[in-house]
Amino acid sequence: QLFRSRYDKLYFDKVEPHFTLVFPDFDRRVAQEQFRSHVRETVERFTPFDVALTETAIVEDHRHTHWDLFLVPAKESDGYKQLTALHDALYEGPLRPLLREEIPYLPHVGIGNSQYR
Repeated sequence: QLFRSRYDKLYFDKVEPHFTLVFPDFDRRVAQEQFRSHVRETVERFTPFDVALTETAIVEDHRHTHWDLFLVPAKESDGYKQLTALHDALYEGPLRPLLREEIPYLPHVGIGNSQYR
């Protein structure tokens, strides 16, 4: 958190460290209870798994306004595969029309951002 407090000016005060599994821009096309029910049912199909954040990635934000610094699991790791499978499963059913196919999914925890690469 010390690193984030210094380098994550856009999000440090807004969100705790986390993995984003679905993009947060639903614009009410899915009712809140339907969303909760779908997430609950989907997550119950998965068993707990470990994730080791062993790599970094610098990624341009999808709005092209800044660059993000991410901690990411290795692509070959079970954690990477499980997070990706969970993301994909969440976008089945009622969330399918909301999948942002133009933004490739990368499991990550954001730790910084800058207007410069």
